[in-house]
Amino acid sequence: FAGILTTKGGLTLNAILTSTTVTIKTITTAGQTITGTGTLAKLDISANTTNIGNITITSTLASSIASTLTQGVAAILSYKGTIIVPTLNANAANNTVNYSGASAQSLRQATYRNLTIRGSTSGIQKTLNIYAITVNGNLTVTAGTLVIVNFASIIGNASGTFSMAAGTTLYISRNCIFPTIFTNAHISF
Repeated sequence: FAGILTTKGGLTLNAILTSTTVTIKTITTAGQTITGTGTLAKLDISANTTNIGNITITSTLASSIASTLTQGVAAILSYKGTIIVPTLNANAANNTVNYSGASAQSLRQATYRNLTIRGSTSGIQKTLNIYAITVNGNLTVTAGTLVIVNFASIIGNASGTFSMAAGTTLYISRNCIFPTIFTNAHISF
């Protein structure tokens, strides 16, 4: 099977779907929900949708029409593609967004609760370009390089942690500032 599989009633994902010839698409009805734990290659959010599960997108997170993907409480979104297209609302309690691709990725402008940056090797770049993002929980770099360029900024919080594992790199261009509001006691390199 190749093509687009559409859903108007939400999606329960409890499998690993690796085919890049199939796109799962949420359409029409706002308020759709994604539940379960699983992996798929392509997801098109074309209706406002809430993820309350643990999903991994390995290739494309698109949006055919202006829509929002909202992370629910304790939800996990692991993204391995290049850029997240739909609007992302990731501020619910205890939810996490992982940028975990094996190649370069661009961070989506959003408010995150917990944000994890990891590449498969130390040279993989995750770039924040132009935008400001807010992290209301923890910012963790476990592998790769976090690059902040073109007036971009990260606004942290006084109770969250900003941590970088051994062998990771933080690159901040001259027009940007070090991530703000994290307190010294909560920063580890």
